[in-house]
This record gives sequence, structure tokens and C-alpha cells, in this order.
Amino acid sequence: MSQIAPVFKREFLGYFRSPVAYVFLIVFLVASVGLAFFVGGFFKANQASLQSFFVFHPWLYLFLIPAVGMRLWAEERRGGTIELLFTLPLTTLDAVLGKFFAAWAFLGLALLLTFPLALTVGWLGDPDWGVIVAGYLGSALMAGAYLSVCALLSSLTKNQVIAFVLGVVVNLALVFLGWSVFNGLLSGFLPVAAVDFIANLGFIPHFDALSKGILDPRDFAYFGSVMALALTLNVVALERYAPLPRSLLLAPRPLPPAHEIRPRQNPRRRPPRRRPAAGQLPRRPSARPRRPDCRAHLHPVRRHQVPPR
Repeated sequence: MSQIAPVFKREFLGYFRSPVAYVFLIVFLVASVGLAFFVGGFFKANQASLQSFFVFHPWLYLFLIPAVGMRLWAEERRGGTIELLFTLPLTTLDAVLGKFFAAWAFLGLALLLTFPLALTVGWLGDPDWGVIVAGYLGSALMAGAYLSVCALLSSLTKNQVIAFVLGVVVNLALVFLGWSVFNGLLSGFLPVAAVDFIANLGFIPHFDALSKGILDPRDFAYFGSVMALALTLNVVALERYAPLPRSLLLAPRPLPPAHEIRPRQNPRRRPPRRRPAAGQLPRRPSARPRRPDCRAHLHPVRRHQVPPR
């Protein structure tokens, strides 16, 4: 667990080394504030609250968070650096938590940059700041649940586009489970207890309670359980890419016994000359034989004599 901080620092600063992070922040701010003002009727509601701002977050996160989570592990697998990651002195859990917390902190920064909207509400009226803080807390927890699912799906493929599509589909299913319209359709042929059980598996009922200032421990337990389950499966999915068990990779190699250690021989080095024994003359190298003259067997060339006329 001590290696989470270096992984977190590397991943979090890596977001700002490319213009993709700034584009994401701008798109999130423009989309969230624009939906609150023009679609949610921020001024028409005539209420000092951010309910029209938080109501669109489940649908806004449905496309923006998979764009952040698709590169967490798919990029490592595509670049072939995931095998190198397993040789470093850190566990798979450290790598998973470091990457997850870095991406979650980046999403939290994007959410924190919307504070001018809260200041605007405070300037126009007298809002309940406890409800606003609870709404931001619920939005951050829901973003973490979205991100954990996307990180799990990113570890299953090398293609970032496939990871993005899978993240959108799975998170959309979790949103539909708690959507009131979908639950109304299920209530036509399912009992009420079954519909309530299915609705509690979705994101929206738990987020709506927090956005209204209701701090229910069951909502915190739900988002925590989703993140814990997804990250555990993420660790299990990544363990199968290790070339050897981690205990063997990190264990020091034992040295051979002293009598088996032999000096390393250079194959290009000539073997040493043997010294003659006592009373024995040194052996002189034999003279090299002469190369035979290739022209010895040729007859001398005689010029053609022209007979006199």
C-alpha cells in the first residue's frame, strides 16, 4: 500500500501533459452548466438550490466518465507496458488503487470547478448549504462508481474504443435499473417487491436521496460496495497478465554454492600457452610450408617465328 502515492502522482500529472484533460474540463463545465440553465430551468424554478444542476449528472457522466476510464488499462495493454508494471516492486492492488484515485481526483477537480454556480445561488438567494454539500458529495460518489466500472472494463481489452463502448453500455444498464420510467414498465408484470429490489440496484435512487440532502448510510454503502466489487474484479482480471507469480518476480535469486561458481570465460580470448615440463625443451613452432608456385608447371611461352621469304 505504500506505493500508491507514486502511482497516483504519475497518473494524475499525466492527465495534464496532454490537451485531452483541458478539453474534458471545458466540455464538462459547459455541458453541466448549460443543461442546468437552458434545459433544467435554473431561473424559472425560482428556487435557491442546485437541484436542476444535479439532476443531469447521471446522464452526463454516462458519456464523460467512460472517456476518462477507457485509457486506464487499455493503453497499458496496447503499449505492452503492463508486463513491465508487474516487474516493479508494487502489488497489483497498489497499481489499481493508484490509477483509480488519480482518475477520481481528476473528476473531483472537474466537479469542484463548478463552484461559481453555487456562489451564484448564494448571491441570488439564501440556499441550504448542507443540501448543496450533500449533492456534491453524492455526485462525487456516483462518479467513483461509474469510474470503477469503466476501469474494470478497460482491463479486459486492448482497444480504448471498445472499453468506452462497454463502459457506456454497462453504466447505462445500471442507470436504467433505477430510472422511474423503466421501473414503471416493470411494475406491469412484476410484483412490487421485485421492482423495488431492481430499483435499488441502480444509481439514480441513491443519488437522488443525497442530492436532496438525505444522508442515508445505505446510499454510502451502495456506492462503496460498487467501487469495492469493481476494483476487486479489476485486480483479479489483471493478475492473469503476470508472466510469473509475483512472489517469484520479487523474490531475490539465490546464489549457487561456492564450489560451483566458475569464472566467466571470454570465447574470443586465446587459450594460454602450456609451459614445458622440467627437462623438456620448448617446442618450436614448425615453419610454415612454402606456397607452391602456380606457374611452375607452365611451359615458357615461345614466340611464333616467321619463316624467311
